[in-house]
Amino acid sequence: MRLSIICESAEDLQQRLEREFDLEQLWITEGPDYVELHNIRVKPGERNAGVGTKVVDAVKDYAANAGKRVILFAEPDRGKKTALSRFYKRLGFQKPGRRKDFSLPRHSHIWHSK
Repeated sequence: MRLSIICESAEDLQQRLEREFDLEQLWITEGPDYVELHNIRVKPGERNAGVGTKVVDAVKDYAANAGKRVILFAEPDRGKKTALSRFYKRLGFQKPGRRKDFSLPRHSHIWHSK
């Protein structure tokens, strides 16, 4: 089940998600044509329970409603890079293209609304 949150801004979305979920850290910013998810850290006792997926889906829903793409900056803990990349891929994110998204760091992932 997807979490349906209607928000005025990415800041509003972040505040609502922080109230809804017991997160260690969440940092969302917004630009004219993108929403950036800089950091999400689910508390150890809540991991692997779908919390991260619900948070990322809510960010994607907000971005889609605003006609924006989502950019994730993945800097995983040591030994977690492969698992994190699989998680983002499962949620529809892709690595940036070399020409189109040349300004993004290589550890980022992008999701475009359809």
